[in-house]
Amino acid sequence: MKRILISNILFLFFLSARSQTDTLQSLGYSMPLGNTKTSAMVCLKGKAIVDARSASKITYKWFAKTKAAKSKIIIETPTALITRVRGLIPGSYQFGFVVKDNRIKKSDTAYTNVTITN
Repeated sequence: MKRILISNILFLFFLSARSQTDTLQSLGYSMPLGNTKTSAMVCLKGKAIVDARSASKITYKWFAKTKAAKSKIIIETPTALITRVRGLIPGSYQFGFVVKDNRIKKSDTAYTNVTITN
């Protein structure tokens, strides 16, 4: 059985805009979801609090910045607020989360670390 260690109850970032009501705040975290005999799976969750004028203009993207050698991870829905990552083998991973406000043409990225141990 694999153990999953997750650091950083993750990201707090702001996108500066013209006024305080235009500020986008995002919070997120990752949590263990399950494992198999050969790999583990985690759930990555982002949260965005947005101004009503930007609600339909927000996009998200999850990506792996670093991963364990020989791992073949799959980010199931990289453009959703919540996604599962499968295929994690023992090692360290860093996942990025990009929030983009297309109305004010700004974006920001935050990261979380996941460590899989035997």
